[in-house]
Amino acid sequence: MFRINVEKNGGQHVITLVGMLNAAAYKDYREALMGIPSHAAVRIVSSGVEATPEGVSAWIQTVNQYVANCKVVYAPSKFSTMVQARLATHTHPPADFESTSLAV
Repeated sequence: MFRINVEKNGGQHVITLVGMLNAAAYKDYREALMGIPSHAAVRIVSSGVEATPEGVSAWIQTVNQYVANCKVVYAPSKFSTMVQARLATHTHPPADFESTSLAV
């Protein structure tokens, strides 16, 4: 089962993804992303997400459609790594991918 939660935290919209993200979950996240205003700051937290390749592709296409003018930041996770790996073949709005590595 897939769940998405969108909360406004200060000036940022925090999107929390939980569960199995596959192409069938498209309707759930499409509806959630439609409500985010243009040019908003968006942080995507997805530490508990499992995703199929089709789910990742559908997610990227949906993000590109509904939050293309937003500043998107992905918190470190397996899912964010999967999204980043697919950027060579998919259009995605400009995004930052936070790293878990610490500077020495």
